[in-house]
Amino acid sequence: MLRKKLPITLFFSLIAIATGLKTLHAREMQTNWNQFRGPHGNGISSATDLPIEFDEAKNVRWKIPTPNEGWSSPVVWGNEIWLTTGSDEKKELRAICVDLQRGKIVKNIKVFDMIERRVDSAYVHDSPHLNSPATPTAVVEESCVFVSFGSQGIACLDRKTGDKVWQRRDLRIYQPVRQGSSPIVDDRNLYVAYDGTDQQFFVALDKKTGDTVWKTDRNVSTDWDATLRSRGFTPEKDGGGKPNDNKKSFATATLIDADGKRQLIAPAAEATISYDPDTGKELWRVLHPGGFNVAARPIHAHEMIYVFTSGLTGYLMSIRPDGSGNVTDTHIAWSTTKGTPNIPSPVIVDDLLFMVTAKGGIARCLNAKTGDEIWKKRLGGDHWASPMYANGKLYFSSKRGDVTVLYASREEPKLLARNRMNASFISSPAVAGCALILRSTTHLYCLSRGHQRSEAEVAKDRNETPRTVAGKKQSEVDWDAAYEKLLKTNAAVRNKVESGGATKKQVIAWLKQKNGAASMKGKPGVERGIVNFYAVVIGRLKSKDIELGEFTFDVDHVSSMYGNRWVKDEIVGKTVKVTGVSGQFLDKLLQIKRGETLKVRSGSYLSTEKTLTFGPKFHVLERTTPFKPEDFGVPPKGFRGFRGELTGKIVEAAGYEVLLQVVALKPASGSKAAKADTIKGRRIRIVGFYNQHRDLFADLHEGDKIQVSVVHPIPGYDEFNVTDVLKKIKK
Repeated sequence: MLRKKLPITLFFSLIAIATGLKTLHAREMQTNWNQFRGPHGNGISSATDLPIEFDEAKNVRWKIPTPNEGWSSPVVWGNEIWLTTGSDEKKELRAICVDLQRGKIVKNIKVFDMIERRVDSAYVHDSPHLNSPATPTAVVEESCVFVSFGSQGIACLDRKTGDKVWQRRDLRIYQPVRQGSSPIVDDRNLYVAYDGTDQQFFVALDKKTGDTVWKTDRNVSTDWDATLRSRGFTPEKDGGGKPNDNKKSFATATLIDADGKRQLIAPAAEATISYDPDTGKELWRVLHPGGFNVAARPIHAHEMIYVFTSGLTGYLMSIRPDGSGNVTDTHIAWSTTKGTPNIPSPVIVDDLLFMVTAKGGIARCLNAKTGDEIWKKRLGGDHWASPMYANGKLYFSSKRGDVTVLYASREEPKLLARNRMNASFISSPAVAGCALILRSTTHLYCLSRGHQRSEAEVAKDRNETPRTVAGKKQSEVDWDAAYEKLLKTNAAVRNKVESGGATKKQVIAWLKQKNGAASMKGKPGVERGIVNFYAVVIGRLKSKDIELGEFTFDVDHVSSMYGNRWVKDEIVGKTVKVTGVSGQFLDKLLQIKRGETLKVRSGSYLSTEKTLTFGPKFHVLERTTPFKPEDFGVPPKGFRGFRGELTGKIVEAAGYEVLLQVVALKPASGSKAAKADTIKGRRIRIVGFYNQHRDLFADLHEGDKIQVSVVHPIPGYDEFNVTDVLKKIKK
């Protein structure tokens, strides 16, 4: 049979159509970052033109505030970005849709009113502060958005109208820290884990109706007392602190195809279990006693399943998925407990496994096939967000606002960029076309090459309009009305007042600190109201109130002061209150015990109440060593007045300040230091990098050796100012 030749124009038209369809399909696959960690759940994007360097202005297409709280990661479908939020104060849970092009919220849907949560007294310092009501990440598809708030409820929304298609609020467990497991879907079902301290089960729901397809008990039973003893603990003493803490899990499952057979890999506490996704029948399990509170999502690569745990022991295991029953002793290809990630999920590219530790930000590269370490590199900061890979590069975002970009290489990688944002990142990144979508604890960013925010927009972020209460200006606030409103809207404060834990006067004082309503009257030292006092204060914790976000401590030392230095003389050696602690810093405060030393950056001081407010930027609140002048950079008397160059090793670099251990020095003419050599081997604090060397400061890290010129113009101050020289010395 003869085939007719196509006209040449039609031939090229068909080629163009086919090419266009292929391009469109690729673009759609690239754009639709539709679930936790992307379309394949592994943190890998096909994008080739994401920005590498950015800050609050550079390469920022838009930045918008997000209402309420939410640690769920953003998901993308076409021109829509979806995320969830929750409010303990308003007692509501919402789904938000943002227009990708315009950076505007186009849907703000109240999905549920919150069900009152009980708090086990053993977990009072963990709940509800360690995570948000909206921690699980949504799943978005062509017609639906599936949103989960753990035991508070799960629902299917119509993507176009926002209407609720179905909901389930009967799937309940007791999870004192709140759940974090995100739902996943296939063409028929939605799958999600419920792992609490009271019960643990896994369910498959019909995507169209929400009906239960199957539900299976996790049935994980381990000898917890034996595990405690093997780790050096006494069960009678250490096992009862948090009942059934070893039963909790927060992990998101992964669907895989192994040798033509579908499996649902679903980590639980102290075990990872594989189910048949159609029936819920258990296929195999691996036990990891002591490895519980699992948060990282498993990865399927190289015909292996990679599982990561936290708890008493952070395991990283490579498991062959072709077993049956309990395969703990037969199917673990390799495992390690060294430097495991605990919370952030790793990335596997070819035969390289890249990960970062939750604490300290230690990035590591392992051979994915053997588990052997290839390199490690300190990034710094705490990392709860999972890293992402695109076009040969790794993006790591930290809780202190750093987004570090490295080459994904076998050799120890070159640092491409360390981008510092006025943010804290807990949610994992998403990708929309050539845009990087970052959700901080307060804002949503769209980062894209060639865009620039104006100075006015950035300045507005730094100097937000002060909040008002009851519609009045700060100077006209009706504090009685504000107090009554707070009692109506904040159950925690209301309960505290009713139980006698706080008086009306104390609550109003707290409101004034929070809103910055008082102002300084007269000169410092004469009649002192609230004054700016931006400083790092070191002291020993006496008491803390997580509900009000405040604590008291005995002040040992004050450094890094900017203005109103008389406050130092007034508070050193005294017991002072700090108010206004919120967000992830409540987590840090919870971990500090009474009597331990901490450092906190303050923003203002109210003399009449002996109260500091938590600093408004470059936040610092963390445990530190007991105060010794030589450890905290208090210079020797003979070194004060020094001018010249110093060479030394960085002990700390944060907030545009450096704590430097001096190795060598070169005085300049005009130096007034009587005994300059007394500084050798000791530490000094250098400030002012924000005004000079701002870009170079971004590349400074703990352990780096630098040469820097400094001046100490006021001998009574402990800090030195950086001047014209800053060089990083190669090791």
